[in-house]
Amino acid sequence: LVEVAAIEASTCFCCIPGTPFVLVGARGGEVRVLRLVRHSDGGAVTSIEALGFRLCPDRAGSSDAAATLAVQPRAEERRVLVGYGDGVLALWALKEGRVAASSDLGEALQAV
Repeated sequence: LVEVAAIEASTCFCCIPGTPFVLVGARGGEVRVLRLVRHSDGGAVTSIEALGFRLCPDRAGSSDAAATLAVQPRAEERRVLVGYGDGVLALWALKEGRVAASSDLGEALQAV
C-alpha cells in the first residue's frame, strides 16, 4: 500500500471491469493506473502496484482536479472519460496516452 500513498490527494477512482486495473484521479488532475496483484491461488489481493502510466490534465486543456472517471462501455481497456473540476471533459485513449476527444477544445462546458 506504500505505492498508493504516493498518489497525491486522490479525488476519485474507477475499476476497469474484467481486469486487475484501477484508475485513480488526483487533486492535481493527473490520472494514474494501479494494478491489483492477487495471491497465486487467485484469492485475496496481496499488493497494489502503481504503474508508470499517467494521464496529464494539461493535455486535455484542464488545470483542475480529476473529479470523475468512467470507462467507455465495450472499450473498457482502451478509453476512459475524465471529468475535471473546471468542467472540462476528456475522452482518453489509454494505450496511446492521448486525448481522443475533449469538450469545447479545452473550455469548460456551461450546461449539459
